[in-house]
Amino acid sequence: MRKFIILLILPIIGFSQCEDPILDKILQESNVNQYFQLAISLNVTELQFLNDCNADINYTMFVPGNDLPNESASLLLGLGGELIDYISYYTHPESIEFLDFLEGEIEMLDGNMANISVAQSVDNYNVMINQANITMQDICACNGVIHIIDDLIWAPGVISLNEINSLKTHITQEENLLKLSKITNNGVLEIRDINGKIILNKIVDNTTTINTANYKSGIYIVQLQTLNQNLRELLFIN
Repeated sequence: MRKFIILLILPIIGFSQCEDPILDKILQESNVNQYFQLAISLNVTELQFLNDCNADINYTMFVPGNDLPNESASLLLGLGGELIDYISYYTHPESIEFLDFLEGEIEMLDGNMANISVAQSVDNYNVMINQANITMQDICACNGVIHIIDDLIWAPGVISLNEINSLKTHITQEENLLKLSKITNNGVLEIRDINGKIILNKIVDNTTTINTANYKSGIYIVQLQTLNQNLRELLFIN
């Protein structure tokens, strides 16, 4: 009787590990890069389909891990346009476990293709998506699977390496002051802490300065919206 009870318990434990949806898993998983988690949290509304355990479709999500330098991951928060346009390229509308990947291309949620490379040796089995290695695999969810990767991936033509390297800050930080002298139109400036709490929201122009002397040490998200600009940058305060 004792052995029979153990056999019944083990499947229940295995199921419980996979009962959370992909979106919740990403936000809770300690091996996911904190800036990617932040990018996801800023788009929770648009990503609610990843929270549905009852949908007919499952997903594979490729998520940058802690091996990725924070400076690289923070690029996602500094790019122009909508973050969801970039995040969609990290999702494939079908569940693929690590050992089931085949050499070739897969179509991502945004309609672009990603290249899968498989390398196998006596003591190693490696899978890459574009230039990123899968470093942790098969984190199961109720609606698919998550693989941790060691680099950002970009859809073809979305952003070039030169564009990434030439990103310039539009906000100048000098000691305890933020200066907006590089903006071209009046707009609305919003500053939030890493938890999403709004610290400041005000109309600004290129003569505006913001005193940050009373801000606690940490990371803040600065977003500026004008008629022709939608800028999002990270602010580091020591």
